Amino acid sequence: MSGARPHSTGNGCTAEITLQDIILPTLLAALLLAAFLYLGLDIGLSAFFFDPATGRFPLEHDWLHENLLHADVKQAVRRVVSLMGLAFLASLAVTRLKPYRRLLLFVLAASLLSASAVSTFKNASYQACPFSLTLFGGTRPYIGPFDPVPAEIGLGRCSPGGHAASAFSLFPLYFAARHLRRRRLATGMFWFVMLFGLLLTYVQVARGMHLFSHQIWTALICWYVSLATYRLIFLTSNRRGSKVGAPSPHASHFIPVTGHAVPPAPTFPTGLTPLLLREPAGRRDSLT
Repeated sequence: MSGARPHSTGNGCTAEITLQDIILPTLLAALLLAAFLYLGLDIGLSAFFFDPATGRFPLEHDWLHENLLHADVKQAVRRVVSLMGLAFLASLAVTRLKPYRRLLLFVLAASLLSASAVSTFKNASYQACPFSLTLFGGTRPYIGPFDPVPAEIGLGRCSPGGHAASAFSLFPLYFAARHLRRRRLATGMFWFVMLFGLLLTYVQVARGMHLFSHQIWTALICWYVSLATYRLIFLTSNRRGSKVGAPSPHASHFIPVTGHAVPPAPTFPTGLTPLLLREPAGRRDSLT
């Protein structure tokens, strides 16, 4: 079931957004959030990695989790995004890349906008990180995303999860592969992003840096930012370029001043010129 008519963009590409793209992520996120927020799985999962004897999360400063799977992964993703930027700049001059210029622009813009949106929501959030909650030896009370916020509580700045955005901000790669009609590649990219996101989600939950629900919000934000950017760059521009009533150079002559389309003069095969257009035999027009 399609929510938007597919638009051909040349080079064997099709721009399309389906109803599943719009509705399904929200439904899945709502089910997951209901399970984690209202069945106690959110706090319970973080409690699994918490050591009451020491009052801390043992994996918080573990080398594998803190350095390799956090700091190093973040730098690697930044390099990937930088390569996307270089590829887009190269498309401005390299002939072979010019047909993919808009696609490269989409991947770069959607990735950066996704990360920026997550950061913006995070900096305005009242939710705190697990290590600072009273449940885990901290000083801040637990506040759910839909709970009333006490007046004296300051910003917690912990939801949505920033590190998981390193993975989920790569959703544009899935849309790019689908745009190119590379179904297997698109499927592979989707599951790569999802599994990569789950890995980074595990890292931050295990370290006590985030609740699992924080990462659900991250995935949701990155998905819809990518979807909106895709629509803006491809579908909106395509519709503008194919307005109803636009003149066709092969069907008529267009007069810009009046805005009218004048049909071209008819042509006929040799010997079949209509009688009315033929000059009468023996007659010559004269100036005298």
